[in-house]
Amino acid sequence: MIRGTTPTHHFLIDEVDLSGNYRIFMTLRQKLSDVEKTWTSDDEAMEIQYEAQVGTHVYLTMTQEETLAFQDGNIECQAKWIDDEGHVDGSYVAIITADKALLDKPISYGEG
Repeated sequence: MIRGTTPTHHFLIDEVDLSGNYRIFMTLRQKLSDVEKTWTSDDEAMEIQYEAQVGTHVYLTMTQEETLAFQDGNIECQAKWIDDEGHVDGSYVAIITADKALLDKPISYGEG
């Protein structure tokens, strides 16, 4: 991802059906910048789709401010979920990379 943008990340949880009564948590953490942020399936920024024989797709859209909080470098990502009976499971940790942006501040359409 490029810092200062509004990316939608796509995570695939292979062969897991989370279309039922689950609450999903997606955490991104970067030790270098001491930034950790967790979204839940209740948040508008997260969309969940299940595809039979494939798994659960998690789409996470970040704001400019959220991406700017990370420094250039690796970011750890992990999904965890809990069902309505209290059973918890999780994915392995994945890595995404934050790349630098020359304009290092949020921008808007109406800006001069």
